[in-house]
Amino acid sequence: MRNNNSQNNKTDSLIIFLRHPKNGQVKTRLAKKTSQDFATKFYKSCAEHIIQTTKKVSSINRFVFYSDQSQKKDVISWLGDKFIFIPQDGDNLGSRMKNAFNYVFNIRAQKTIIIGTDIPELNKELLKDAFSYLDKNDVVIGPSKDGGYYLLGIKKMYPELFDGIEYSTSSVLSETIVRVKDAELSYHLLPVLSDVDTKEDLIDWMNRSSNTSLKKKINFARKSTQENLL
Repeated sequence: MRNNNSQNNKTDSLIIFLRHPKNGQVKTRLAKKTSQDFATKFYKSCAEHIIQTTKKVSSINRFVFYSDQSQKKDVISWLGDKFIFIPQDGDNLGSRMKNAFNYVFNIRAQKTIIIGTDIPELNKELLKDAFSYLDKNDVVIGPSKDGGYYLLGIKKMYPELFDGIEYSTSSVLSETIVRVKDAELSYHLLPVLSDVDTKEDLIDWMNRSSNTSLKKKINFARKSTQENLL
């Protein structure tokens, strides 16, 4: 693990879940209707956009939880040393997220948010809003259009928000909200955003987005792999 000591005295924390961009290991659904090379380049561009976005939020700890211990050197080489790097631990997404939250809370984190790296519409204003809404709410959730969520924020550990939920289904958000209500927790919903898992998702985002810099990178990836999105 590599730590940036200047971060250790901060309490607001951001957990970023990611994989090292390698063919066949990222964006597999997108690759089915495009190519592994293009899907990997898209993921890398989107992840780098998210990483740069997180750097615009000041006074927070930034934790990168990478998907496999064997990726450590590659991930650090890719992203640099401005993060705290921890391998993900758990048998499924729910347990990996729960263990990540437990890790940061055990080192005295307070308001803590988790995000992934496949939401190109995520911006610094949404991240700042999420931390702000945690001042008056127990939970903040960023819903995604597919029935999941792209962001979850809490101030203390609530294991019931992770245990027994079937992830990667259209009921993740609704089930999580049921758990929040059952625990009598206050919560706030952020705007709904789209993650990009399929070719159709990507085309829809490309048609709607005003993020010219990211679109330029994706178009470069498309041309370099001779990918036709029509």
